[in-house]
Amino acid sequence: MENKQSFFKKILSIKHIEIYIALILIVLSIMLYFYLNNKTDSKEELTSNSISTQIEQILSKIEGVGECNVLITYANTYETSETSSTKEVQGVIVVCDGGDNLKVVEKITSAIKTLLNINSLNIKVFKSL
Repeated sequence: MENKQSFFKKILSIKHIEIYIALILIVLSIMLYFYLNNKTDSKEELTSNSISTQIEQILSKIEGVGECNVLITYANTYETSETSSTKEVQGVIVVCDGGDNLKVVEKITSAIKTLLNINSLNIKVFKSL
């Protein structure tokens, strides 16, 4: 018990200890803020990548599409009535082997319109190299 008291007396005898403690708390708060903020972004990024991967897998099964890559861009995030975060799709780019075939492009555009409920003007399909 006496060791604890002497330890605290030594700590309190340091000049401007309050400033040091305040600085440490500020640094820890900033680190915690960025850690939690980064964790949320990672979850959103994982969900976005998961959707793109699922679309790539389903599109590649359509006749004539072949291997494909999908990029989805999002306009913003807004809150729904269930208080969950929802992203609004702004546009989709698909690069695939069959991107030069008009019938394949129509199939891809129709599939993405149905899946993501977006206008066909926001979907672009290109032939891969």
